[in-house]
Amino acid sequence: MKNKKMVWLIVAFVVVAVVSFYAGSKYAGTKKPVFTQNGFNQSGTNTVGQRGMRGGGGLTSGEILSMDAQSITVKLRDGGSRIVFYTDKTSVSKMVSGTIKDLSVGTQVNITGTSNADGSVNADSVQIRPALGAQATSTPKTSL
Repeated sequence: MKNKKMVWLIVAFVVVAVVSFYAGSKYAGTKKPVFTQNGFNQSGTNTVGQRGMRGGGGLTSGEILSMDAQSITVKLRDGGSRIVFYTDKTSVSKMVSGTIKDLSVGTQVNITGTSNADGSVNADSVQIRPALGAQATSTPKTSL
């Protein structure tokens, strides 16, 4: 009789442990990612923005690698890149109002917009960030 109680006690403990682990995993999956010290996750995007700011596109931040008349390619902080499309209606700002002509390769930017299924972004806004450290003395190579 004592052995039966011990077996049932162990089975109950295992069932409770499995249910608790499953519930904890589901709960953790609903939480937003933790911000790093500078407010961005490792991919260089603001995780709050990815979840709905400006139509779900969020904030893309990094250095312009290349550009053409309709898009710029931004190098993300994790070394990856993202293609960002812009139009004449996309606002470009810096300490004073800017234009698409103010964008150039090597420029640090923050971009908000709408994400596309392929991972590219349609820009609503491009903010030019000041260069830091050694980058402040470099000159852009290409501009529109």
